[in-house]
Amino acid sequence: MDGLDPINDWFGERKFPEPTTPAAAPTESLCGAADRVCLDGRTAEPVTAKPDALPAEAHPAPMTILGHALAMAARGFRCFPLLDGSKRPRVKSWPEEATSDPAIIRSWFAAWPDSNYGVAAGEGVLILDVDASKNGYAALLDIDLPPTLTVKTPGGGEHQYFSGPDVANSVDRIAPGLDVRSAGGYVVGPGSFFADADGAKGYTGSYQITNDIPPAAAPESFVLLAGTPKERETGAAVSIDDPDDIVFAIHYLQKDAPIAVEGRGGNNTTYAVAARVVEIGVSAERAADLMAEHWNERCLPPWTREELLTLCTNAQNYVQTRQGSGGVAAAAADWQGAVVLPPAPVPARKAFDVPALDFDAMMAVQPREWLYGSHYIRGYVSATVAGGGAGKTALAIAEALAIATGQPLLGLEARERVPVAFLQLEDPLHEMHRRIRAVVMHYELQRVDVGGQVFVVSGRDMPVRIASVRGGGLEIAAPLVAEIKAWIKRRNVGLVVVDPFVKSHGVAENDAVLIDRVVSEWADIANECGCAVELLHHVRKTGGQDVTAEDARGSTALHGAVRSMRTVNAMSQSDAGSLGVRREDAWRYFRVDNAKANMAPRGEASWRKLVSVDIGNSTFNREADNIGVVTKWTPPDPMLTMTEERKAAALAHLAKGPDGAGSPWRASEKASGYAGVGIAEALELDLADPQTRFTCRKLLKAWLADGSLLERYEKDNSNRRSAPFIYVQSASGGSLPA
Repeated sequence: MDGLDPINDWFGERKFPEPTTPAAAPTESLCGAADRVCLDGRTAEPVTAKPDALPAEAHPAPMTILGHALAMAARGFRCFPLLDGSKRPRVKSWPEEATSDPAIIRSWFAAWPDSNYGVAAGEGVLILDVDASKNGYAALLDIDLPPTLTVKTPGGGEHQYFSGPDVANSVDRIAPGLDVRSAGGYVVGPGSFFADADGAKGYTGSYQITNDIPPAAAPESFVLLAGTPKERETGAAVSIDDPDDIVFAIHYLQKDAPIAVEGRGGNNTTYAVAARVVEIGVSAERAADLMAEHWNERCLPPWTREELLTLCTNAQNYVQTRQGSGGVAAAAADWQGAVVLPPAPVPARKAFDVPALDFDAMMAVQPREWLYGSHYIRGYVSATVAGGGAGKTALAIAEALAIATGQPLLGLEARERVPVAFLQLEDPLHEMHRRIRAVVMHYELQRVDVGGQVFVVSGRDMPVRIASVRGGGLEIAAPLVAEIKAWIKRRNVGLVVVDPFVKSHGVAENDAVLIDRVVSEWADIANECGCAVELLHHVRKTGGQDVTAEDARGSTALHGAVRSMRTVNAMSQSDAGSLGVRREDAWRYFRVDNAKANMAPRGEASWRKLVSVDIGNSTFNREADNIGVVTKWTPPDPMLTMTEERKAAALAHLAKGPDGAGSPWRASEKASGYAGVGIAEALELDLADPQTRFTCRKLLKAWLADGSLLERYEKDNSNRRSAPFIYVQSASGGSLPA
């Protein structure tokens, strides 16, 4: 783009200067010299008259797509052909073929006259793609960008062209709905027509310039926000469509590939899956076929074959690693071609010796560095396991913010206030923003409470995989581990939450030996950095039964390797009945049990409740999100409000019996004359209310325990069987009445 004259070399509507005198010399159009092509498709010519003096035949015909492409090329943009009415490149080698040479562009359109065309980014061109369907315009308000060349897309979005250095290509990285195109990326050029041949998008139309000015220089703040591009591995593909790689790709698509859901980053997920299949060593065409056959039907909604092929082609062109570098064939080649090193010298073994107890050291030992309760402890790894949607992530967020702010959000004081870090390896960053925002709003936290104390990264932006299987053995990502340790120390982070654990490694979950080594690597991070590491982990299907530590998905090695493990279980219908909770509200409550406590007593289970928080992020066409926030919940204790006077009155009523003549009450809730009915009558409570039934059950149990009531088995005259009956002794535990 260097060397262009923004006045004489930029396109726009043809302008006609006022002649200074009738005999004035011809004045050149602002479109440029006669060999330049204007946006409206005409060749620029000298003019001396005003527009109303032009003959009718001088008015231009509608501009063709070729004309638009030539106009863009004349201004230095590199163009290449797309399929007719499509966004997909016509040539696979478009990054190399893209050109501003008008002769080459004309030859393409001679061969494919109905083609659309793409504009390649990079080499000084940076393009911001605003996605209206993801509310990109709202996100754009938070970024201070100057006016620039802008193209309206058929879907209601925009392409904003800037000049600037190469940056990282990204989707939703800057903000939801804002994508960046730089070197290796492209957009559909203005003038092209999207036909939506299969009806998948639900719109058609042309790409139209709405702000016809030269590209502005990208602000430094925007360039920094976009990030630097990664170096792409060069060289030929390691393998393409090797049979072993095909089998590996099918296994990945059937077992491990995440499912794409519209409105939840589905496009990003699909591209990531396509990139992984390409990295395994599958060609774009074959990758699209495999995804359609083994993965696509589980997506909501499924993708069309053309859409899959477009994403696979993009992945093949953009993926940073060489095609096939992540497949079986590459691993086998690495293994077979490995240089066999001589064994490392075995260090001299120290003579076996058991030293005597150091009494002074023993007496000077410091207390354990618990951060929060008896679960998070500096220098060790802990874990929380639960089924999907049980509340483990919401629980970790609330506890971590309690630690970061030093406030007893769940009724428990943190031992010390320290920074915390979330490695959210499954969800996009904006989803974590929603969840944390909900906690901040519910507990009325301020910027000063969380500023500099909470760090969050999404695995979609920065994958954190510290171990993987290569060549049949475990390979630790030593450079990444070193970076993690350095970052934790630099930020003085006290708690690192890894969610989920399975995304932090590439090891088969049922391999006990390798899982133990992965957990040991996290333990080494915790030990060296003096922080607590919390692993959140899924469980296998339990058939509706409560989750136990043994239900953690994969190997039991995780249970053996961590210092503390908790389970999270949603409230069951029976629990709801016994705790006085409406059965339809049971899903809001969950129980946290300590399934393994090597360093502290297990203690009793604790209950938590999810409350829905409107986070106030509505827009003109979308309602605000409601997010579940974890709160403390303690089952009500009716004994706390029971006075001696009320107790005496209740016992006096029970002494009259269900018939008013002193006959005994029944102990069973299902029996006629149940003692709980008498308690409800005496206290004027509604027994139809679950809370009342819970209260009566608790009081009956307490009064039996303190001797105010006596349970005795007698023959039931209605069926001549032995059954438990309830008698009143006295409010103070006296004897049975005569």
